[in-house]
This record gives sequence, C-alpha cells and structure tokens, in this order.
Amino acid sequence: MDPLALAAATALVGAMATQSWEAARTSVMAWWRHVHPASAAGAEADLAVARADVLRARESGNTELEEALATQWQGKMGRLLAGADPNARTELQRVLEQDLAPMLLPTEQTRIRDITVTITQQGQGNTANVAGGNQKNVSGR
Repeated sequence: MDPLALAAATALVGAMATQSWEAARTSVMAWWRHVHPASAAGAEADLAVARADVLRARESGNTELEEALATQWQGKMGRLLAGADPNARTELQRVLEQDLAPMLLPTEQTRIRDITVTITQQGQGNTANVAGGNQKNVSGR
C-alpha cells in the first residue's frame, strides 16, 4: 500500500462531493496526463462515474461505497506512481497538499494528514524510521 496514493485517492473522493470539484478534477487530470497520457481519457471518464457514485453515496449515507471508491482510486494512482519517475510523487504530493486537501472539510483534512506517512532512512543499513501517527522503527530485508 502506497500511503501517498491512499491519501490522494481519499482526498480525491472527498473532493468529488464539493462545489470545487471541477478544480480538483482539473488538477488531478493535469497530473495524470503528465504521468501517463495514454490512460488520461479513460481516467477522466472513470472520474465522472465515480463522482456520480460519491454524490449518490453521500445522499444515502453510504460510507462503505465512498471507502470502496477511495480504495479503487488508490490502486489506480499507486500503479501510476509505481511506473513513473520520482517527480510524479513530488507532483502528486503537491496536488494533494495545495489543491485537494484545502477543498475538504476540516475533519476530512485531518484524516488525510493521518494517512500520510514519512519514511526516513539514514546510512546504508536496513532500518528506517516511519512516522505517521505513531512512530515505529522497521527493519528492511
């Protein structure tokens, strides 16, 4: 699981229910076109369907559907990040922090911040500090 993809997907799904949706869509699609232009048209069509689903879910209080949509978009974004150059991560982080997160309610913004995980590794050992809520030390293989 890529924490950046999870945070961005969760923010994206949350932004689908806002009046700022067009700005969110424009920002995400600009990133998408830069990372993987060949799949942009399909992603844009998928966003339209997902937005309709989110609006319907919000009307009926179906939080499970919203969570499922966030998981779906996490997978899509994660696959793009896995095959992209490192600048794609930096740009998605910028889209998340500057474009998507400010559109969300404060409680949703907190949830996004709680998802984001920072990993720092010093030296050439297999130990990294992972910070995101609680700090844990994990060893690599």
